[in-house]
Amino acid sequence: MDSLKYITHGTCSRQIDIQLKDGVIDSVQFTGGCHGNLQ
Repeated sequence: MDSLKYITHGTCSRQIDIQLKDGVIDSVQFTGGCHGNLQ
């Protein structure tokens, strides 16, 4: 299984972790973030 770690700039989330299985996205996890409309 391949994985990709993307460090964001100018967004609420600090990092996006993507897991690939046979070239297809298997899972995505966002680290950090803001509350958005939930407040």
